[in-house]
Amino acid sequence: MTKIFTGLATDHLDNDRFVQMKEPFVCELDTLRDAGLKALIKVPKGFVMDFESVPITRGRNKRGGTVHDYLSCIDSDPVVTKAIAAEAYLEMNAYTDEIDCGRDKLTMVKDWLRRWSKWGVVRVWPGYFHQRKVMATCKEIAGIDCDPYITIESAIKESKETTAAIKEIPATVEGKQGMVEASEKVTDSLKEAKEK
Repeated sequence: MTKIFTGLATDHLDNDRFVQMKEPFVCELDTLRDAGLKALIKVPKGFVMDFESVPITRGRNKRGGTVHDYLSCIDSDPVVTKAIAAEAYLEMNAYTDEIDCGRDKLTMVKDWLRRWSKWGVVRVWPGYFHQRKVMATCKEIAGIDCDPYITIESAIKESKETTAAIKEIPATVEGKQGMVEASEKVTDSLKEAKEK
């Protein structure tokens, strides 16, 4: 029986497509068990994904996309075939659609058609499967640094640049040493915050 044990917590890395797991996502899939594989999967914190990689299949089922993106990695646990990853995607989509109960029959039919068309696309779409590792960096996958909008990394970089600029100010400027010390103190405190 399909089971989800945790919520799906992600941070956006850009305004359009990529997200990063804030916490692990843990679920159990019959598809994996039926294939003689470990049924419990744990998508790790830090995993970068786009929920549904193929543009024409992108939709509202984020958990199905998460499972499929994870199982499509060359070092997922368990390592699966493209066919098994597609079946797991279909299973998770069916499970979450079923939970959304109380909807009219037309919506249920649309969900069924959407599920099966997505399954068909990921089953045959070329080029994406086993092309990346689970913990590939944002830069490797999306060509962007982790969360380019608000990050301690960018604040540290900016603080270092400010310190370097202050050091370039002629020594005759009063208080230069105090400014350098204050800037270096900010950089150190940002580094400490990042390590926590």
